[in-house]
Amino acid sequence: MSTSVVNGREPQGNYPQKFAELTDNVLFGDIWTRTQLKPRERSLVTVAVLVAMHRLEQLPFHLKRALDNGVSADELAEVITHLAFYSGWPTAASALNVLSELQLCLSERQELPLMPFARISLHRGKSAEYLQALSQGVHDALVESFEVPKADRFQVIHQHEVGELIFDPHYLGGPRSHDFVLIAITAGRARSVTTKQHFYRDLVEKLGRATGLNAEDVMVVITTTAGNEWSFGGGRGN
Repeated sequence: MSTSVVNGREPQGNYPQKFAELTDNVLFGDIWTRTQLKPRERSLVTVAVLVAMHRLEQLPFHLKRALDNGVSADELAEVITHLAFYSGWPTAASALNVLSELQLCLSERQELPLMPFARISLHRGKSAEYLQALSQGVHDALVESFEVPKADRFQVIHQHEVGELIFDPHYLGGPRSHDFVLIAITAGRARSVTTKQHFYRDLVEKLGRATGLNAEDVMVVITTTAGNEWSFGGGRGN
């Protein structure tokens, strides 16, 4: 099964805004979704080119995407082995090492809980419909952009009286209004910088559509924990 476009960003650093828009909207929003080639075929072509050109920085992302698009690890290894006779033995050996490291990383990640727990704080006075839309928007963004299973939904909404939710209206952003929302996410494992950056954007877009909340009124804090620091009930640890 293919990955969704929202997870398509390339994993290096901070892009200028225009380059990020082209990456999201043209490369992954258009080229990768064209029906002339299936997603797994596009992944195989992309991996082959990256291996041949020895673009190791880009390779882990596209190897992972290939696996998500239905290409097996054995098929990827075979493609890289085949390329050894066309693009060079050292190039293929480096790529096989990247594939091996990725498989080990994915194996370790599968043993860690994916969850987060979301604590949503805002001023008292919003309607039940608003709170439901806020809750759903947070969860949808976590599922679509933060690698969270759809059924993994644990949230607490805290409503505060005036003077109990304290924030600077202009520090590192703003202006912030009375609608300010603080979303504290406790996650079970770390996500990449790219994943978090996309989650932040996706979250404010979803909340804006669902509630009319201004993006400057959304603050997010993410904390990661070890799996053994969670118990989902019954006195059982993870």
